[in-house]
Amino acid sequence: MFSFRYILFLLLSNFASVAYSQSNYCDPTGKFCLSIVMPLTTAHDDDGYMLIRVTGAAAKGWTAVGIGTQMAGALMFIIYPGTASANVTVSPRLSSGEVAPQYYPQTDVSILEGSGIVDGQITALFTCSNCKRWAGGNLDITSTTASWIWAQNPNQVLESSNLQEEIQQHDDNTYGVFTIDMTVAVVDDPNPPAPIPLNPTASGSLYTVPNNLLVKKQNYIIAHAVVMSVTFVVLFPLGGIIIRLLRHTIRQAVYVHITLQILSFCLSIVGLATGVMASSVLKSHFIYSHQFIGVVVIILLFLQAILGATHHINFKMKGKRTWISYCHIWLGRSAIIVGIVNGGLGLPLANASPIPKAIYSGVAAIVFGIYVLGYGAIKFWEYKMGIGKKDDDESRQKQLAAVRSAADGFDGFEMEEPEDTRHYEPFIYEIPGVFTIPPAPPAVPDEVYIDPYYKGEYPPLTFSPQPMYATPQMDESPQVMQQPFTGTDSQHDLGIFTDVKLKH
Repeated sequence: MFSFRYILFLLLSNFASVAYSQSNYCDPTGKFCLSIVMPLTTAHDDDGYMLIRVTGAAAKGWTAVGIGTQMAGALMFIIYPGTASANVTVSPRLSSGEVAPQYYPQTDVSILEGSGIVDGQITALFTCSNCKRWAGGNLDITSTTASWIWAQNPNQVLESSNLQEEIQQHDDNTYGVFTIDMTVAVVDDPNPPAPIPLNPTASGSLYTVPNNLLVKKQNYIIAHAVVMSVTFVVLFPLGGIIIRLLRHTIRQAVYVHITLQILSFCLSIVGLATGVMASSVLKSHFIYSHQFIGVVVIILLFLQAILGATHHINFKMKGKRTWISYCHIWLGRSAIIVGIVNGGLGLPLANASPIPKAIYSGVAAIVFGIYVLGYGAIKFWEYKMGIGKKDDDESRQKQLAAVRSAADGFDGFEMEEPEDTRHYEPFIYEIPGVFTIPPAPPAVPDEVYIDPYYKGEYPPLTFSPQPMYATPQMDESPQVMQQPFTGTDSQHDLGIFTDVKLKH
């Protein structure tokens, strides 16, 4: 049931919106609200003042808002409980990066009546002069998407009127970037009233100002999270598992590996694009470590593709690995591990619930376990089979003969190694009942015995590599032609055999 105070607040809010406007923003998770008003007469002056109201959901610790896209160069207002009569301290500060901001005395801040701690919430109502331009930045009051940052640490025990009071770092999930329409904050009134208070904990009510940019950003974040999770947690590791663990049983394992890794690389580029678009919505490029690490991983993937192509070419030429091969192997493993860890760092930034976090962690752990256990098993099997101990002709012939002997059921089987086995290592070993090397085709005989008086079709339809003996009338010994017949149908006449010498 709505209270009289709530209904009165809604009526006053609707009435006030007719008289003047204000720029509002409330954090969707209910951590703080911000509202701004500035008079038109001084809106375009650098020293013109703004009326700012910040309400934090937590009365303990500190809450901060700042003008800018990141900590470096942003003008911040740190709000925490004070010991003065207003019981609120507002400290303007600047920061050179992701370090503790320092007090900035050039900005004039005056706390107004209405500030204090009520019902477990801290409210700071203050005017700010010289807030539109400062060392390192400025505020564009004509922007409909002006970028602001926020942060909060509700756990620090803090109560001080000192404007230079030391503050502890904010939590991992209590900071971010948002946009606000500054054109709405300008009102045609030289003495505008204070901004209407907003309740940060009333999520979904009329207090929360809808922001279509937040919806757009969230859609990009969801697409980015899904694409990158599937790519780094499933597809990239699967490509590594196929080439390392199944190369003895899958005949075309190397080409499956190449195809899968190319697909994964393309998806990672798509994931990077969605991440960049999500950052572009609120102009929040390179604020979080997740963004820096992600770009580094993509650069490593470009290098990995080059190393992979070079390794494949060298292996076909030399029949063995080189230092580029080992760089390709270990760079790939490192990039996958860093990518999976970076995905875990990105989940809190997307405000992911515990269920997606648990699914991501569980799948990553399962894939990691399959790779490690499978790699150990295949190495043990290769050791037992004597594979890979020594890469020379003698040892390779012994390995091949031993496996074929076991498969054929008798000892002493000798056969030359297929010519292409040096270039495709996965195909040189036979597994009884699973994969066997087909026998080599019969060799073409060096000499072919013919009958010079034979007038039929030659060579015969049923050709046999065995010599064809015929006894001509003029000679009891067979006649020999050094090369098999290679002529056309019109050359079936006896005259083509110019090399045949007949006895008279």
